[in-house]
Amino acid sequence: MRAKIGNAIEIKSELDRWITDRYRLYQRDGKTILQGTVHHPDWNLRQVELIENRGNFASLLGLETVTPPDHLAYAPEIDVSFPPFVRISLA
Repeated sequence: MRAKIGNAIEIKSELDRWITDRYRLYQRDGKTILQGTVHHPDWNLRQVELIENRGNFASLLGLETVTPPDHLAYAPEIDVSFPPFVRISLA
């Protein structure tokens, strides 16, 4: 994939928010489910123009896709932190 990073996305769409606003992290430890609360600033999303789409993650699984991605965005790295995980379930 080759892409050109464009202008900042000033107003996030509902999809942008759904994809990037994650505040929980889960980990399975045997039969136990652990949950962590994630703290991070908003992602500074930027528009992306797809230039070339020859390979994709699906092809690594032996699946063939012929359509370009429905949605693209780019964000630089941000710092993320979370306190210790807590047990939420015993299966």
